[in-house]
Parts: sequence; C-alpha cells; structure tokens
Amino acid sequence: MRIFTKNIYTEITNKSRNSLKKISFNPESDYYEIKIVPRKLLLLWFLPLLLIVFIPINEYIYVQVKESCVDSTISNASIRARFVNYKDQKIDETKTVGKNGKTKFLANRKPIWQFILKPQHPPRQVQLDAVVFDTLQLSKNDDLNKLIHEKTVFGVVSSTQTIKIKIVSKNNPDFVLPEAQVKVTYNLGSITYQVSSITDSSGYCSCKIATCFDSMRILAEKDGYFSDSLQKIVQTDIQNNPEKLMLALQPFQYQLDFIFCIDATGSMGNLINDVKKNTQSFNTDLKNEMQKLDKHVQSIRVRAIAFKDFYDVDSKPQIFITPFFSLPADSTLYKKQLETIRASAGGDTPESGLEALAVGFASEWLKSEQHYRKVFVLWTDAAAHKFERFKTYNAYNYPPDMPQNLEQFKMQWDSLQPNARIILYAPVEYPWNLLKSWPNTMLLEKKGGFNSEEYMETIKAIALSI
Repeated sequence: MRIFTKNIYTEITNKSRNSLKKISFNPESDYYEIKIVPRKLLLLWFLPLLLIVFIPINEYIYVQVKESCVDSTISNASIRARFVNYKDQKIDETKTVGKNGKTKFLANRKPIWQFILKPQHPPRQVQLDAVVFDTLQLSKNDDLNKLIHEKTVFGVVSSTQTIKIKIVSKNNPDFVLPEAQVKVTYNLGSITYQVSSITDSSGYCSCKIATCFDSMRILAEKDGYFSDSLQKIVQTDIQNNPEKLMLALQPFQYQLDFIFCIDATGSMGNLINDVKKNTQSFNTDLKNEMQKLDKHVQSIRVRAIAFKDFYDVDSKPQIFITPFFSLPADSTLYKKQLETIRASAGGDTPESGLEALAVGFASEWLKSEQHYRKVFVLWTDAAAHKFERFKTYNAYNYPPDMPQNLEQFKMQWDSLQPNARIILYAPVEYPWNLLKSWPNTMLLEKKGGFNSEEYMETIKAIALSI
C-alpha cells in the first residue's frame, strides 16, 4: 500500500490497531510505504519458535534387572526409585518391570531453553531398590549423568532357594535344640543379605536365600549354650554336602551351689529323715536329670540351714547352719552334719523361714558369675514371721543384719539375679504366697514328707530351673 500524504498515515494507524505494521520511507518516490500484516498470521509464524523454546523435555532413569546366576532378565521385580530432581523435589516411586526386565522413572521435566543454558540437570541422591519374590533387595547408588539420556542402570538380583538348618547339641547330636536363634548372612556381589529364623520343636529352621551366592555364614544362639557358627559356606557345600547345614552348639558347664533351708520343728521329722536318706544319691540323681535336658554340671556345693522359731525360747537351737560341702567328695561329711539335726519344739505357727533364707542369701559365694547358679530349696509346713516382729518382741539368737521388712528382703533377692533360684515346698500362706511372684521363684505346695516321689519332683524342678 502506498500513501502520499502523512495525514492518511494517522488514519490508517487508527484503523489498524489489530494488525502489525511496518512503516518505511522511500526517498526515490517521496512516499511512505506501510506494510500491514494480520496478527494471526504473525502468531502462526511465532508458534514453532514458541514450541521449540518452551516445549518440555523429559529425562528418565532407565533400569533393567537381570538374574545373577544366568544371563536372563527378571520380569517379576518391583523397582523403587528415590532421588531429588533439579527442582529439589524428593521423588519416591515404585514400578514393576516389564517382560524385558526394564522400566524407567521420570527424573526431570524441563523446557528446551533450560537445556540450552544448562544441558545437564542430573538427579541427586539416587537410590534404586529391586525387590524380587518379596525377599531379596538390591541397592545401587549411581552418579548423576549416567542415569539420564537413555543410559540404563543394570541391577542384578537372584531367584531364591530354601535351605533347612538343624541345630543340635555338640555333646549329643541326637539332642535337638528348639527355639534356637539362627542368622544366615551371605554375599551376592558387593551386597550382603541377612535372614533370621527360629528352630522348631525338631531343631530345624528354614531360610530363604539366593539361588547363587558367593559365601555364606550361619550363626546359632541359644540360652545355655555357647554361640557357634559355620563359616564361609559356598554354593557347592549346599549342593554336595547338605549335612554341613547341621550346626552343633556346646552346652554350658554349670557351677551349682545349693542351700537347703529345712524347717526343723517337731512336725517335720519325716521330711528331715527323707533328706538325710537322699543325701548320698543327690549328686548323681541331679546330674542324670540335667543330662536328660542336655545341661551339664562342673561342680556342686551344698549347705543346710535348719530353722525353728526365734521367738520360742524352747526351740533350741533356733537355727543350725552348715558350711558348704563339695559333692561327691564331701558327701560323708555333709551327711554327718545332717545327722545332728533333730526335729523338735514348734507346735505353733508361724516359724522363722524368712530369716533362714536371708542367712542363705548372705552366703560366701564363688567369685565367678558365669554359668553359676545359686539354688535355694526350702521345706516348711508353716507360715513365717514378719521381719518387723523383731522390733517389738524378744527374739533368741536372732541373726545380725537381717532385713527390716519384706521390701528389703526383696532387694537382697534381686541383687542375686539373674543367677539365683528359689524352690519353695510350703503352704500357700504369708509370705510364700507373695514370694511365688518373684523372679525365678517356684512354689510347690507342701504335701507332707519328702518321699521318693517328692524327692524326684524336687530334682526335676531344680534341673528345669537351671
């Protein structure tokens, strides 16, 4: 369009507000030339440029999972990706791989102009976990740029196998150990896995591990046994020598101290005679019973404390205490000491059973606390005086340093834990009905004498308590 007057320019300008225009002066023809271009056409011209500049581009983390034992992919794996993208957003996403064992995670999404200014915006703090069969995990941390631009991160996992492990006693391989704690640790490349299990009543446990592994270690633990382990088991050991998966634990050798607290009042004559009669066989009977439980004895010491009533002047002696005797070496001396105990007096209740136990608590113990048990066995057919009675009543030959009350007595008992035990043959009366709730304390109601049946019941109770 050619216009020869400037006034018309103004008019055209006013009429062309919706158009883009270009005005130029042509000196040869002495006129202004105005080119009017519709805005819609100009937008179509700019659109490709806008798309090129602002279109988002995706960056992915590509992951492929392969089997460790054979060169094949795994299609039943879940991949969890955790990372921080260029916007400082924390991403936590889980996907299942396809048939080719591959999947991808959107790491970044940004326009082209950002690529022009800064081509690389790799994700940070990347952690990839592959979970197969809900048992195995593979963690792989990789740096930055290799995770984007079609570069695949390869993870290696393994299919699983189930192994059975048997835990037995080293002293007797036929004696299986239920409820043993078993830990299997094995290596697959640079990754270490750990599986835990507990043996059943037959001494077996099952553990699911990788089909292929570099080396494996089995550790077993059980109360009363030294922990032991099978070191550096390799895959061929399982295939060729399955018996290697039997682990034998060495049982402890116990040192045992026994304090027999015996009510020596008139009504207890039959029991005292039974205790004397069973003295010679106590050492052998206890060892035999403990061997049935795969518990083994290194040494046994015994002492007796015969008690009556400190508040009865006629109950003499109110207390009789022997030193410790080692069995079986001192069996004869121990029996001679017991022969001096005579059942007499009494006739009323309560008696001084609590003081007898307190005296026993203050015994001179062995220095070693490892695999050492202090076992108190008390026989009485009566209740016991409260410690507080000593403050208001006359007592005869009352031992020094007695507890002031049952709470102090309980504190003394707690100080002997966890290696002390009490077995009470007593009526369900004060204080025995309270003591039965204390740790490592057993109350067996008094039946009368101490015949062979009750004697073996005591032996079994002692063996179980150790």
